[in-house]
Amino acid sequence: MGSHEPSISVFKAHIERVQQPDGSVVLIGDGVISRACYEHWLATRGQDRGEIENPEKVFQRTLTGCLTAADGRRPFDADEEAAVLLTIRQKRVWFVLRWSFQ
Repeated sequence: MGSHEPSISVFKAHIERVQQPDGSVVLIGDGVISRACYEHWLATRGQDRGEIENPEKVFQRTLTGCLTAADGRRPFDADEEAAVLLTIRQKRVWFVLRWSFQ
């Protein structure tokens, strides 16, 4: 059984922070829709893939819930939210969902 790390913490752990030459930091949100993030999130649910009905869809709903702060969820910081929104607004199938269809 995995530890119950909050979903928002899992997602934040997969946002890449890139130091720029001028000292600023650019956030890249692609990691939140990666297989690694999905597997990290699933492991923290304390269940294996077979025990959650439609885990990929639950993952997707949880991520979008964190973006909207739905149901009292702790939201992303503004800069993290912007990076994740840039990623999920791209017209492509999320890696975790593409992987689940194979």
